[in-house]
Amino acid sequence: NDPTAWQRLVDLYLSKAVLEGSRVDQAAFDATTQAGKLAPKRPELLLELARLHIYSNNAPAAQAVLRELLKNIPKNTDAQIQLGLIDWYTGNVDEALSLGEQALALGFVPRQAREIEWLGQAYKKMNNWNRAIDIYQLTVKAEPNNMELYWELDQLYAQVGRVQKAKNITSAMANYDKTRAPEMQKVVKSL
Repeated sequence: NDPTAWQRLVDLYLSKAVLEGSRVDQAAFDATTQAGKLAPKRPELLLELARLHIYSNNAPAAQAVLRELLKNIPKNTDAQIQLGLIDWYTGNVDEALSLGEQALALGFVPRQAREIEWLGQAYKKMNNWNRAIDIYQLTVKAEPNNMELYWELDQLYAQVGRVQKAKNITSAMANYDKTRAPEMQKVVKSL
């Protein structure tokens, strides 16, 4: 009769599907239903249900779950970020940006870069370079050892004419990854 035990079971089913590259077992949805009976409208459970729907390629169902959650808890930043990401991928760009910005304004701090990298990509596509820089600064804080994120940030700084910042990042990348040092030094010289 513990809803968190049922939720842990949902996590296991989802992890199994991801690791095996298989579809989500119906038992995961059944466990979600059971947990929901024990603790209705529990935000963590609804977030997990949305993830199940996403992994099952059912974006509309995930969006409905997240919208319902946000109707009950409008400041749930995890739901805002997840719904923003889904909206971004389904072409609802304005709503996606609005949700992402709302979450950031409420103090959302990404635990992983992928949680908000989509927002940086959105701003890049809109040529809003400075806002893209803001987002990529958050991604590198979340994953300080991810050189691809630093490369994105480096390119953005170069795009807006902040050449010294770009050079500093490129030089740091060359020091971090000695195998790419000659390539990075060429980039520094080209800036």
